[in-house]
Amino acid sequence: MSNNRNGRPFTIIIIAITTVLALSLLPWGKLTGNFFKDFNLLEDISREKTIHETEELIDPELLALMQDNPDTDSSKPAQNPDRAQASVPQPDTLSTHEPLGQPTDTAYLPAEIPPVPETAPRKGDMVMIEDYTTSGNGLANLRKALTHTGRPARVAIIGDSYIEGDVFSQNVREYLQQAYGGRGVGYMGLHSDIPGFRQSVRQGGSGWSAHDVRHTRRMAHKWLPGEYFTGSQGAKATYKGVSKLPHASAWNNTRFLFIAPSDGTITINGEKYPVTASDNVQCIEITGETSSVSITNGVPGITGLGVWLNDDSGITLDCMSLRGNSGISHTTLNEELSAQVAEFISYDLIIVEYGINALTSSQKDYSKYTGYMENVIRTLRRCHPQADILLMGIGDRGQKRGGAVHSLPTCRNMVDAQRNAARNTRILFWDTREAMGGEDAVVAWRNDRLVNADYIHLNHKGGEVLGKKLADAIIDNLNRL
Repeated sequence: MSNNRNGRPFTIIIIAITTVLALSLLPWGKLTGNFFKDFNLLEDISREKTIHETEELIDPELLALMQDNPDTDSSKPAQNPDRAQASVPQPDTLSTHEPLGQPTDTAYLPAEIPPVPETAPRKGDMVMIEDYTTSGNGLANLRKALTHTGRPARVAIIGDSYIEGDVFSQNVREYLQQAYGGRGVGYMGLHSDIPGFRQSVRQGGSGWSAHDVRHTRRMAHKWLPGEYFTGSQGAKATYKGVSKLPHASAWNNTRFLFIAPSDGTITINGEKYPVTASDNVQCIEITGETSSVSITNGVPGITGLGVWLNDDSGITLDCMSLRGNSGISHTTLNEELSAQVAEFISYDLIIVEYGINALTSSQKDYSKYTGYMENVIRTLRRCHPQADILLMGIGDRGQKRGGAVHSLPTCRNMVDAQRNAARNTRILFWDTREAMGGEDAVVAWRNDRLVNADYIHLNHKGGEVLGKKLADAIIDNLNRL
C-alpha cells in the first residue's frame, strides 16, 4: 500500500507535464480565433529558432466591407497620394481647452501635402514623427494642454491586440509621466476577460458584461474605446495600483462615466452616490489621494462607459484595445455621445494603432484600406475636434520562408498605405516598423526575446523598448517649437 502511495505523486506530475506539453502543441490561435495565442513551453530552452504558424486572421468587419464594395477592389492601382484633395478635412486646430468648445482655427488653409520621405526622418537613432498637418505645428493641442493647469493633458491610444493588456502603452505613459508629471493608468473598462495579463493595474470584480461595438447595432453606445459595459444589480469593479511602475501605484482623481435609465445608487469606496435617471452621460468624480477603488452598481439597466484613474494634473494616457480590430469600426462612432463624454474627459492627442488585422502575406495593394482609414480619421476629427491625431504604422511581422524567418514581404506595402492615409488627411505619422529596425527587425527582436513566438506581438520587455522610442519621439516633437 505504501509503495503505491509513494508512486502516486510522481505519476500525477508526469501526467500533468505530459498534458501541458500536449496542450502547447495545439493551434490555439486558430481554434479560438486568436483569443488565446499559440505557445511552446520548450522554446526558450531550445536551440532551434521556431515560429508558431498562425492563420492570417483578418477583421471580419473589414472582409464584409470589402466584399460589399467591389468597385474599390484592391486589384485596382493605388490612387495617387499627391492628388488634389477636394475633400480634405479641416486642418489640425489649437484647443481652447473648454470641453465642448470649438477649434480656434476653423479656416481651411490650402497647402501642398509634404512629400513622402525617402526614409523615415531621424534625429540620431530616434525615428521622428512625420508632420503632415496643414499648420506644421505637430502636437499643437497636446503642447498647449501641458501648459493648462485646470486638468491633465489627455492622450488616448486606440488599437488592437498589439497593445492589449497595456503592453507598450504602459511604457509610453510611464515615460511621458516621468517628463511631464501625473500618475495613474487612465481609462479602465469595467470588465476584462484576462485581467491578470495587465501589469499596470490590478483589476477585479464581477457582474459586468463587455459589449464590442463591432457586434452591435446600438449606435447610441459607439464611442472611442470600441466597447461599453452593462452591469447587473450589485455588479462590482475593483482597481488597485501597482508598485511595478513608479507612476502607477496611486492617483488623486477617479471618474466613473455611465448612462442610467433609472434611478438608483452607485457605491464607491463605501460611500453611496444617488443617481437620477437620464439619457445623457453622467459622471461621479472622487478626488483625493488613493491607491484603490471599488465600485458597486445599484442602478437597474446601467450602461458603464469606463473608469478613469489619474492625477488632476500632468499627463495621462488611456489604453483602448480590441483584439482582432482593423480600426474601421470607428467610422460609426456616435458624435453626440462623444461630445457628452468630452464634457468630463477631453482628449488632446489620439494615437491610432491598427493594421495587423488587415495585413496578409499575399495582398500588396492596400489602397482600399487607406481609404477606409481616411474615413476613420475624419470621424475621429468630427468626434474629437480638439485632439491631435497620430497614426502609427504597423510593427514588423515575421513569416517563416523555407527554414528561416524573415519579415512578411507585404509589411512595407501596409506601412506605405498607412502613411498615405496620414498624408491625405493631414495628420501625424510614426513609422513603428522603422523604429524597430526595418526589414527583418522582428527576427532580431525575437532573438532578444522582445516579441512573442508568433513574431508579431510585443511582450512586456519589448513593449518597454518600443514604448520609450515613441515617447522620445513625442517629447522631441513637443520640444520642437
